[in-house]
Amino acid sequence: MDNKKGRILVVEDDNVDRMAFERFARAEKLSYDYIFAGSVKEANEVLEKEKFDAVLLDYMLGDGTAFDLFDKMGGSPFILITGTGDEEIAVKAMKSGAYDYLMKDVEGRYLKTLPLTVENAIKRKRAEEELMKYREHLEELVGERTTELQAEIAERKKAEKALQEAHDKLENRVEERTAELRTANEKLQQEITERKHVEKQLNVSLEEKEILLKEIHHRAKNNMQIISSLLGLQSWYIKDKRILEIFSELQHRIKSMALIHEKLYRSEDLSRVELSDYIKSLTANLFSMYRVGMADVTLKQDIKDVYLDIKRAIPCGLIINELVLNSLKHAFPDGKKGEIVVKMYADRRKKHTLIVRDTGVGFPEGLDFRNTETLGMRLVGDLVKQLKGTIKLDIKGGSTFRITF
Repeated sequence: MDNKKGRILVVEDDNVDRMAFERFARAEKLSYDYIFAGSVKEANEVLEKEKFDAVLLDYMLGDGTAFDLFDKMGGSPFILITGTGDEEIAVKAMKSGAYDYLMKDVEGRYLKTLPLTVENAIKRKRAEEELMKYREHLEELVGERTTELQAEIAERKKAEKALQEAHDKLENRVEERTAELRTANEKLQQEITERKHVEKQLNVSLEEKEILLKEIHHRAKNNMQIISSLLGLQSWYIKDKRILEIFSELQHRIKSMALIHEKLYRSEDLSRVELSDYIKSLTANLFSMYRVGMADVTLKQDIKDVYLDIKRAIPCGLIINELVLNSLKHAFPDGKKGEIVVKMYADRRKKHTLIVRDTGVGFPEGLDFRNTETLGMRLVGDLVKQLKGTIKLDIKGGSTFRITF
């Protein structure tokens, strides 16, 4: 946010939640001022008198719900905070104009995400206002240019009239030919004007669609991060190590897909993903989780100028996630040293080859990796089929998976 302090309105009727918010605000030294309203009526009175950079709305209030206040915001971005866990409420709120929503938990962990959520809402509101101003400016320019063109056309018509009067003295054949040429010229000018107008409309429409598409990728990434965070929160209450491992693997699969949407959101080219940077981020997350006790396991990556569209980038990323995760878990027992290599390239016919190799203990001889009971290897097989590709395993000197599609 800017150095200037913003102001937010917190609509909350629960004194315990108010105290928790105030403790958090003091502890974190939040960069905005805030005031409280304890009911729909009180919030209405405040909103009629003052404007806020953002409004936080508790869903259940003593004299109504947050929905009773949606049409009172006066343009301020508002965020719904609910403890009911009802997805329909969240969806309805987003459709009604809410900029985001937070799930309230007893421990107050949702407060940790509150500053970033408020900041994103305020930034988005400002971006929308700037976009509206820019659009109005373009409309003014188009109007001015239209007026100029109309004046030019009027002057041209005067000149054509004077020319026609002079040509009236010529022979009939010359008059007919001149009339034909004038008519053709008028039609051509009209077509040119119409085409320029259509091109301007198409350019504006294309820019709007690109903005909307980036917003879709941004929301998809945010939703996946929320799912990953919910899995992480739930795992705090699980004592079974096997179930905890399953939750952790699910989180990494979700993160691998969320990374795709994040790369597209930040990319200038929304049609494809550059694999090198994406896989570097993906493998870094995996190593950060399994690095404990594995200081002698190194990662090598060889991916240059490989681009994939989102339909192929997501399954490809999940395949790499599963194979690298499998190597980290099983290839280097008891502190064994070694390396993991991820390599990918494409030939002139756009045929892609992905190689994931480790120098670990390798697959047991006689074990068919296509028919294991583990979800990870079964998922790899299904994803290769989705890519309409093939997969081969070489167990000499470790494990080498070669996938072509």
